[in-house]
Amino acid sequence: EEQKRIIDAPPNDRLLVDAGPGTGKTATACARIASLIAFARIEPTEIWLVSFTRTAVHELRKRIVTYLGNPGVVAGLKIATIDT
Repeated sequence: EEQKRIIDAPPNDRLLVDAGPGTGKTATACARIASLIAFARIEPTEIWLVSFTRTAVHELRKRIVTYLGNPGVVAGLKIATIDT
């Protein structure tokens, strides 16, 4: 229920998700981004997702492609580590 509320929140809402390991933060973030692109018609180039490691960045891209089904769309996303 809580994750669905985050995924479906209005596009202009600023959201902070604070949860422990294994609670679905990554899945929720990926579903939120896919929803913004697919339903709110936000351009991928206008989305910036920041993570801690390059491994996480790769995983985020892979999961978002899974949700959207189009690797070309994900290419426009800005997904970076904190230190880039």
